[in-house]
Amino acid sequence: MAKNLVFPSPTSDCPFVLQVTRFSCGGFTIGFGISHMVSDGFGAAQIFKALAELSKGKELSVKPVWERERLVGTPIKESLKLSMSHPATSPYMPSSDIVDEIFYLKSDTMKRLKDEIISGGSPSNVTTFEILAAFVWKARLRALELNHDGKTCLYFATGLRKLIDPPLPEGYYGNAFLTSAVELTGRELEDKSLSEIVNMIKEKKKDVLDNNYIRKSIDICETKLANRDNPKIKATGALMALTDWRNLGLVSDEFGSGWNVENVTSLPWDCFGSVDLCTFLPAPKSDPSLKGGVGILVSLPRLAMPKFKQEIDSLN
Repeated sequence: MAKNLVFPSPTSDCPFVLQVTRFSCGGFTIGFGISHMVSDGFGAAQIFKALAELSKGKELSVKPVWERERLVGTPIKESLKLSMSHPATSPYMPSSDIVDEIFYLKSDTMKRLKDEIISGGSPSNVTTFEILAAFVWKARLRALELNHDGKTCLYFATGLRKLIDPPLPEGYYGNAFLTSAVELTGRELEDKSLSEIVNMIKEKKKDVLDNNYIRKSIDICETKLANRDNPKIKATGALMALTDWRNLGLVSDEFGSGWNVENVTSLPWDCFGSVDLCTFLPAPKSDPSLKGGVGILVSLPRLAMPKFKQEIDSLN
């Protein structure tokens, strides 16, 4: 039955899709799909907010801006190194029996975890993103039983809108992010404390603060496009691509005559034919006990999911 609520995926022929499903109770859901060639998460959120304003008969508070030429790079001649040699493998992968689940952590659970990580040697300004990234990365390693001699990689995006010099205009809705990666062997990831992993993530995030690094990274992206360099990565579970939806502002939107957005989630995404994507989500407003909490959407082989749940339960 749920299949009737799923809208078709965006394609090059149809880069934007929208589906509204009304329920007999009077509520409704909005299915929103957009090709990543059109925008990133912040751009998609801006489009979603514009739809909400138009549904109320309002003028757009933020006018859309193109200016994609600002982020066009120059192909470089030096060869590009392919990372993630000797990726870790899992006895559960590949698998066609993938399940998806959202785990919600309350604010007091997050506070306890943060206190533990700070007492372990991390600075007091650690972020929720850094804490959860470290925890989930290690939890996935254990759930998937990745071999300790292979390499595993945490892959995450950092927005450039305010970091690039000069900053992009407020209405820019295209892609404006760079990806960073922290790579460890399975054994290193298992043996290191959460505080050590958090510190590595925090240090890696500093790269994007340098404008020269940003420009060189854009040139590398341009080179890959020019060379059509998009290698297929075998699905082993060794890669964890992390995206954060908590601060996109989606749950603050209001549609029509007072319809508030109560909950936001993403459809599970089959990255590289595997289970690589993990998404941090805002907690639903309909549950007061989750105020200040966070949702973690993961996709794993059915046999590995109970082990991941055990890792989550260990926080309580």
